[in-house]
Amino acid sequence: MVGVLCLALPGFARAGFDPFADDRALPRFEIPGPDGLRLVLKGAAELSWLDIEGAGGEGRDSTTDTQSLGTRSPYLRLDRVRLAPRLLTPDGLSLLTELRFTPETAHARAAWLDGRWRPAPSVEIHAELG
Repeated sequence: MVGVLCLALPGFARAGFDPFADDRALPRFEIPGPDGLRLVLKGAAELSWLDIEGAGGEGRDSTTDTQSLGTRSPYLRLDRVRLAPRLLTPDGLSLLTELRFTPETAHARAAWLDGRWRPAPSVEIHAELG
């Protein structure tokens, strides 16, 4: 019964957990391989623009500012990177992953196999494992 309900959900609800699905993030970097294999790289980066307010310069910098930052100039900081490499086969089987990197950690957030087959023009079978 649960399988029937899952299959009855619209496509956007079934794939709601994947922020890098093709309908949300178009593949812009793709490496074609032998026999129709494709490696698609997707991702997102979060950046922060940090601006130390106030006048800087000689005689105005506090010792804590220059010791902790080394500069009073505004700078861009990379907060988090999410990479989503995908290996796609011409047979409809795909390996989908999402990796997350922060200044403190790095981990694999998700990995799953996705299969899509069309035994007939009006029938599509979709299975996920992971």
